[in-house]
Amino acid sequence: MNLIKSFLKQNGLFRHHLTSYNHFITTDLKNILKVNNTILSDIDPSFHMKMSNIRVNKPNIIDNMVVRDVLPEECRLRDLSYLGDIVVDVEYCVCRKINVRKDVVIGKMPVMVGSILCHLGSAGEDEEMGWMKECILDGNGNIVNDNDGIVDEMKDGRIVQNETDNTVKEDIMNEKRNVAIADDTFLTEEMHGAVKDSLIEGGFTENGADSTKKRAVSGLRTKKRNETQMNSTISRDIAQMKRLFVTKRPAYRRECPLDEGAYFIIKGVERAILIQEQLSKNRIIVTNETSTVSSFTSERKSRTTVIRKNNNYFVKNNVFTEDVPLIVLLKNYGVEEHEIVSLGCSLNDLRIDVHAYLKSVCKGREGFMDEIVLPNVKREVKGFYLLTMARLIERKGTFSDLDFLGNKRFELSGSLLCLLFEDALKRFNEEIKKGIDKILSKRMRAQEFQPLSLISLNNTITNTLCRAISTGNWNIGRFRMERSGVSTALSRLSYLNTVNTLTRVVSQFEKTRKIAGPRSLHTSCFGVLCPCDTPEGESCGLVKTLSMLTEITVDVPFDEKVFLVLGVAMGNFKNKFLVFLNGCPVGSCNECIVERLVRMRRAGTIDKYVSVSRTDTFVFVSTDGGRICRPLLVNPYVNADNNELGGKAAVNSASDTNHSTRFARFLQRTVYNEYMSMHDLVHKGVVEYLDINEQCNALISLRHRYSTKHTHYELHPITMLSYSATTIPFPEHNQSPRNTYQCAMGKQSMGIACFNYKQRFDNVLFINYYVQRPVTYGDYVPEVLSGQNVMVAVMSLSGYDIEDAIVLNRNSLDRGMARVTVYKSYSVGIGRYGDGSSDVIMPFKECDGDVCQGQGVEKKRKSVKDATSNTKGRGNDDWDKNKRMNDETEEKNTEMEMYGEEERQNDKEMKNKRENYNEGARKCNHNPTNSTSSNLTMNDGIRCVGEIVKNDILINKYSPKGVFNGLFHKKLAIVDTVVITDTLIKIKMRETRTPVIGDKFSSRHGQKGVVGRIIRAVDLPFNERGIVPDLIMNPHGFPSRMTLGKIKEVVAGKVGVLLGRRMECSAYSFNEYDDKCSVADNGDDIDSDGDKYFTCNDKKTLKTIEDYCMVLQSLGYSYSGKETFYSGMTGKPIPTHVFFGPVYYQRLKHMVEDKIHARNIGKRTVLTRQPTEGRSREGGLRVGEMERDCLVGHGAAEMLRDRLLFSSDAVDVGVCDRCYVVKDRGGACCGRVVDVKMPYACKLLFVELMAMGIYPRIKIGKY
Repeated sequence: MNLIKSFLKQNGLFRHHLTSYNHFITTDLKNILKVNNTILSDIDPSFHMKMSNIRVNKPNIIDNMVVRDVLPEECRLRDLSYLGDIVVDVEYCVCRKINVRKDVVIGKMPVMVGSILCHLGSAGEDEEMGWMKECILDGNGNIVNDNDGIVDEMKDGRIVQNETDNTVKEDIMNEKRNVAIADDTFLTEEMHGAVKDSLIEGGFTENGADSTKKRAVSGLRTKKRNETQMNSTISRDIAQMKRLFVTKRPAYRRECPLDEGAYFIIKGVERAILIQEQLSKNRIIVTNETSTVSSFTSERKSRTTVIRKNNNYFVKNNVFTEDVPLIVLLKNYGVEEHEIVSLGCSLNDLRIDVHAYLKSVCKGREGFMDEIVLPNVKREVKGFYLLTMARLIERKGTFSDLDFLGNKRFELSGSLLCLLFEDALKRFNEEIKKGIDKILSKRMRAQEFQPLSLISLNNTITNTLCRAISTGNWNIGRFRMERSGVSTALSRLSYLNTVNTLTRVVSQFEKTRKIAGPRSLHTSCFGVLCPCDTPEGESCGLVKTLSMLTEITVDVPFDEKVFLVLGVAMGNFKNKFLVFLNGCPVGSCNECIVERLVRMRRAGTIDKYVSVSRTDTFVFVSTDGGRICRPLLVNPYVNADNNELGGKAAVNSASDTNHSTRFARFLQRTVYNEYMSMHDLVHKGVVEYLDINEQCNALISLRHRYSTKHTHYELHPITMLSYSATTIPFPEHNQSPRNTYQCAMGKQSMGIACFNYKQRFDNVLFINYYVQRPVTYGDYVPEVLSGQNVMVAVMSLSGYDIEDAIVLNRNSLDRGMARVTVYKSYSVGIGRYGDGSSDVIMPFKECDGDVCQGQGVEKKRKSVKDATSNTKGRGNDDWDKNKRMNDETEEKNTEMEMYGEEERQNDKEMKNKRENYNEGARKCNHNPTNSTSSNLTMNDGIRCVGEIVKNDILINKYSPKGVFNGLFHKKLAIVDTVVITDTLIKIKMRETRTPVIGDKFSSRHGQKGVVGRIIRAVDLPFNERGIVPDLIMNPHGFPSRMTLGKIKEVVAGKVGVLLGRRMECSAYSFNEYDDKCSVADNGDDIDSDGDKYFTCNDKKTLKTIEDYCMVLQSLGYSYSGKETFYSGMTGKPIPTHVFFGPVYYQRLKHMVEDKIHARNIGKRTVLTRQPTEGRSREGGLRVGEMERDCLVGHGAAEMLRDRLLFSSDAVDVGVCDRCYVVKDRGGACCGRVVDVKMPYACKLLFVELMAMGIYPRIKIGKY
């Protein structure tokens, strides 16, 4: 397992996206520009423009006419795009004079967070430690407020003053120094200097002028020291000294340590590009009677198919209007006649005049056929390639499996952006060329021609890239590509949801087609795609998830001279084995070169991602991108007679098992102690990457046993699961659909999705108050989880726990169990219009007795009329005065303002609440803007932090015409944070949600249930030790769901609680070489006597459910895990034993408060006069066909009449009692017009039929 930890530690979870994007920036951009670097003019032949040396700068913005770097956090807050300038060097010739301009910006490139262009991804080692290795919410530190000179120490999550450091407070106040100093002195003088420099550069200045208002310094205590002395320490462990939370850039602390990036920020929204599954390019796909190749180059894309019809072969292309006989193309490409005859062609076919036929087809265009047919293959090889395609059709049993992953490629962010950028650059060049020709065509010009001005005004590249990422639509007309849903908004509902989005694989197969093949779990998916993590419904099987160690390759370099060294006859295809490089034939050889290429790859001579596979007559070498592969251990004992390592080991060994055990322990020991990293193991040939095609030639062992037959070992069987599936305890004991359900529900659980949620303004964020680490855990479960360990009693208490319903302990809820905070963010833009007017924020209107309920602060409000003018009405002068007031405020406050989150008790503290936010994430005091009174009442039309709001206005914004278009909030919530910019105002509201009846909970085994009842602890049953369960579930939930893993989790969790240790419960946790049990904790041994684990020598290894039960029995508990319970109502013992133990439960996002809806009379639609639809529009509750049938079956006729008529769209319609035609009420007809009550939809139908000349009649009885 340490191998897997080493791999994930080195490469991260989203390495495939980052690697692909970095390859696009460093390599693909230059290759694209090399082909499209010249712009010529049709008007002036002497003019030319050539671009070179393309590169992308790091993200920046222009703020007050100053270019400065921008961080992702600021882009999220200000709804900016995280873009970098695309810069080239331009050489152009005007009037036979060559000019050279460097660093010309041709557009902006969306920058992936965490890539080589990102400020965070390129941070140095000392800077990176501050924001990636340490939790910014670590409470074991200090909060230094340099403005008031207060030093508070965080203890147990509470802020308390440090009484022992009063002298330090005085020193800080007098000397205005903000230097964090520690108790112990185990740092060297050089380290003291480095820390001091970093503190000064990070804003900890000695004069305090540039210091921040508040900084959290983790793990440090402040003590009085001399001015020249500085010592630092770490409060946790000396081994973590390098993780000191002091950085050169304090803004990095606002990033979540778990956020590895791999997404884009477009207009403040995080967007992720999904992995796209496609058929392989430049590969022969053989089906019944056809052989197809989809050729793809940087300039052209075509599809060539060889078809057999009536024993004759034809070539079909997407450009051809008719099928071309294969013999014509074979003769055109110089294939010998005996090769053509071998296909069954007659002698009459050989007499075809090829040149005349091609001339009639190509219509005089020379080289047309070479450009269209197989553009990825050289002309001298095309004839042999077509001949091979025809011969593959004749073979029996050689049909290609379209669902085989070896025939597919996976497009990542880099490859998708590469296609988009190339198309945008071509259109950019065409637009520049048209503009240049238009200017040069004018004989008389008022000023000198400057072609670079056309480049600076062109936004084709920027708009194309940003629009595609923000909408997810990839439309490339040149390749006839029209895709939708390529990108999606990155959800921060939970950490697992974020991981799943960035590892999701989407197929282009239509979801509406009911075909089982693409949806089935193919055998080639083993180890690379998770068998559990797929959604339900129409996307089942089409949306997949990568396994933990899956890699997706990019284009790797490969020198064809290697083939010459290996004896491959280049261009000669008459030997036994045909050699293909990326689908193109390059030569042949008499001996198979697969083993020699594999040895070269293990030795590092060729790239580690080069794939070598073979069939009976073909050798395939693949170096292209998009191949899916995974790391495997190389068996050193394979072919022991021929292998030196295996031979020596075989001679010296006494038993086969000792070899595999010794080998596995060596890897565990070296990797865990960091003597050898994963990169070193790959470099030494101990681990190698195999793609799907090469896996077909390998024999892989799941267990680390000595064998001379198996070529490779799995690192661990759990690697076939995705990151979400590894969170399931004992998943191999569950029914397969239950694991799939948990993969879906784990993404809906509420916990801590990110550590920087205080700085984020996502639409919705769910934060669990008391998130816990599970007692039964997996080795690869993320540290930030979304649940709690609750004591569960499996019994039937009442009728409120049937159908998966659960009963909760009210006292546990009062203590904070499953309590969450819901953050909802709203934004309002401040528009500016062409006539010079702009939106204004007006003060709140005066309300009698209105008191601000936030922190007991009375809020004095003045009316709009009093705030703007003393005259009556709201004339133009009033609005001009308001506009001047806003303009003056905007001139004084050009930077972003943010409301803090501290509690306020009076108006003075409220004044300090408005704080300026600049690029360094520093805060300083700032007076309230738009204040209309001198006593700082904060009545400026924007709610204050800490204010409780319900059915009230949050932002009182009006348009220049006096129309209210601000923000209104209905629910009861607290204003958490407010951010103000020149063009945008954001407010984040906070709600506290405790579980209520109807909320949903789920265990980690896919068993979801709603809360059926909440009972006080005194009324709940209790066991002999007085423990009252937190949750009661019905025992009928086990037989039908077959979740044996949950039963094992209860028993294992009970053992862990009694021993005081967490229990390892990963899938397939134990191989033959494991000597330790699941009681291990971070690599340390323990048992009840203080030793570290139950070892094999003690014969106490916990592998099966029987082992856990025996430990329970040895600790004085029942072998079955059951206990005696007593009734909370009567105190008498319950006549049966109750299965009792801890289970990790998750609270899901589905809450009653977000879904409950009722309505009596409300809004109606204009056309049908029926109630509006939807909870957000205060719509009515729909009574459908099944509800109607149910009421009919119960004979509730009057209720049906009420629901379908009076509660919907009842209307009185005039009907003539003689001709029975619908008339207007009060109108004249042949008889008397009477009123008939009917639904308005029915009356509308009659009116529309009458407009078509159809007169429906309503026969009415006597009245």
